[in-house]
Amino acid sequence: MDDACKQQIDEAVNIGADLLEQMHKDGVAHVIWMGFFYIGGLEKAVDYGSEAVIEACEAAKIHCEVADLRDLQIPRGWDGVHPTEEGYKMLAQRIWDVKLDNDIPI
Repeated sequence: MDDACKQQIDEAVNIGADLLEQMHKDGVAHVIWMGFFYIGGLEKAVDYGSEAVIEACEAAKIHCEVADLRDLQIPRGWDGVHPTEEGYKMLAQRIWDVKLDNDIPI
């Protein structure tokens, strides 16, 4: 992972943080921010990005919880990046668990 990679991650997280601010201004009460899952060779980038997402969520004015995916083994499809149907179900389950664990209404 080089500086260009960190810069891309930082820019993406900053966009997310700006969205959290806008959602707060718009009256949104709760957000679940889905983190990243590991893909071979990108572990350092995933850790860096996940920690940045956690920090942005903690700093937000809005109630923000992170669905950290790093402990999941997400099955991926033909391209090696996007989850299979089973993988998407695992992501949805993690989001649902965060919702339940934090009493987030729908």
